[in-house]
Amino acid sequence: MRRLLSLLVFSSIVCGHLQALAATPTQTAVRYHLGDDADGKLGWADPGLDDSAWPAATASGSPRPAFYSDGHLWVRTRVEVPTGVQGPLAIEVFNPDSAADVEEVFVNGVAVGSLGRFPPHSSPVLLPRSAVFTLPSDTAMPGSTAVVVLREWFMPASRGESPHAEHFVIDRAAVVQTAQYAERAKRLIREAPYFGVAALLELLGVVVLWLARKTRQRDLLISGAWLIALPAYLVMQTFLFELRQETLSEVPWNLSFSIVNAVGMGINVEFLYFVLGVRNHTYRLLAHSMWIVLTLTDVLSATAFAPRPYVLPLPQIGHWALVAFNIIGIVALFWVLFVKRQNQFIAGAMCLIAAAAFLNGAAIFPVSMGDFPRKFFDAAFFLAGLAIAASLLQKALAAWRISNDLRVEFQSAREVQQRLVPHTLPPTPGYRIESAYLPAAEVGGDFFQVIPQAHQATLVVLGDVSGKGLKAAMTGTLAIGALRALAAEDLTPGQVLTRLNRQMVAASNGGFITCLCALLHPDGTLVMANAGHLGPYLNGSEIALENGLPLGLTLDAEYVESRIHAAPNDSLTLLTDGVLEATSPSGELFGFDRTEDISRRSADEIARTAQIFGQEDDITVLTLTLTAAEGANA
Repeated sequence: MRRLLSLLVFSSIVCGHLQALAATPTQTAVRYHLGDDADGKLGWADPGLDDSAWPAATASGSPRPAFYSDGHLWVRTRVEVPTGVQGPLAIEVFNPDSAADVEEVFVNGVAVGSLGRFPPHSSPVLLPRSAVFTLPSDTAMPGSTAVVVLREWFMPASRGESPHAEHFVIDRAAVVQTAQYAERAKRLIREAPYFGVAALLELLGVVVLWLARKTRQRDLLISGAWLIALPAYLVMQTFLFELRQETLSEVPWNLSFSIVNAVGMGINVEFLYFVLGVRNHTYRLLAHSMWIVLTLTDVLSATAFAPRPYVLPLPQIGHWALVAFNIIGIVALFWVLFVKRQNQFIAGAMCLIAAAAFLNGAAIFPVSMGDFPRKFFDAAFFLAGLAIAASLLQKALAAWRISNDLRVEFQSAREVQQRLVPHTLPPTPGYRIESAYLPAAEVGGDFFQVIPQAHQATLVVLGDVSGKGLKAAMTGTLAIGALRALAAEDLTPGQVLTRLNRQMVAASNGGFITCLCALLHPDGTLVMANAGHLGPYLNGSEIALENGLPLGLTLDAEYVESRIHAAPNDSLTLLTDGVLEATSPSGELFGFDRTEDISRRSADEIARTAQIFGQEDDITVLTLTLTAAEGANA
């Protein structure tokens, strides 16, 4: 804190000194010449040149070069060097609008520094607000008047009718450099609150993105991206106009700036569309079109080094695209506020941002408003941004709490289902049974049961509830409960399915269940009935069973029983359609042929093969092998 206070005091003192210097009439009238030195020897930098025929600049500065010109501008003026100055001198060149792209400074005919590279091998740069060049010894003497000449070059996009002004100060190098550092510190302190708020918005955006990942909600994902993208744009803009001190390569910087701006505008459109509910395709198409046009004009302008005809209208096209984008956004926000009447707090805050952006970017007012539009936009954005961030964070936390509650409910339902889907199978006289169960979601819709019956028989039931998730799991749980009650009555498979169908119709909530029911006898006799389920495989070949309707569709469904005899070591495979419907990344189904090829493998191997291929649905596999001992006894 003490260092910060010291820096503030130091900045105030030095800046006051610099302002005093600026108030002193150290610079005479400025004269300019459009076009480059014809002889190519930089004779116009000669201090003895008679420049009285050159036009005098107005108080606003010199005109910029015309679009169809070589882009050069020469400026000549005379600057008084303070008396009694000891030590090396330096000149500070103030570029308040930073309009030029390359500049070279001469003092009394001596080239003292340059920024960027002139044509024909152009290397434009973003000029800092002020540049300091140390003068070689004997270039200027204390108490004298130095001839200062500035040679500049403008890219086609930087040329135009608006005036362009520079200001020069020559003083002891230490004083000039210290004043420059102090001015930089002053600007940094002035902009620090904006950077702080921007960092806070970025942090809140990251939190919202984290909550979006936890809740898997698209609205929160877009909201988090919105909170991150727009402050990034403002930080770049503030750095560009306020804090830039060193030269930056212009083309990469402008392209980066255009990309960040485009991303922010695109996310803004999606934010209104998805989060605020402006579900109008015409709005979405028009808004996206406007920022795409603006970005294209910016990119083409930033990469144009020659005055091609197509470059001339680009600034105006981009300008009106931005105006149209802001108007479209304001209209959409007004629709949310006064027609939809939802998310009104966020929409109202965004209206303030959109109005400020329109004021800042329109430039259609007859009276110049100075720097007010940009400052108003910054203030509106950060104040409204904080309000929006607080509202979005509140919504994100509420969504996270709901999602967490649902996750707890899903976990509870899964625990119930896991108890009803057996992990350890009861002893099955005459058979060795293996099972594999792989739900596609947190809670699956497949189920199976292995229930001992009278006379050492075993009832095996495999079912697949339509749909996935909690609803399917609850329907499956209901079916298992009814099935266990029916199994106690010693019914045949056809009777089990008929009774179970009636109960499912009575409790139907719109879904259905495919189900395969098999009664296994120790001597190898298998009695099976099928309710719309996949047929079983015996020794790698599908058994043709008469298929009945799935459970839960109609009360009068009938289920015909089929009887087969298995030999010792014969293998029967029952599975759900999650195996057949496994889908590869290229969109290829696992299908019947592959299923038949692997149907003699173990239950776990069949399930894992389908899962690796590309699981889309719940996978359940049962394999039943008639043991040799029991077959021999038969």
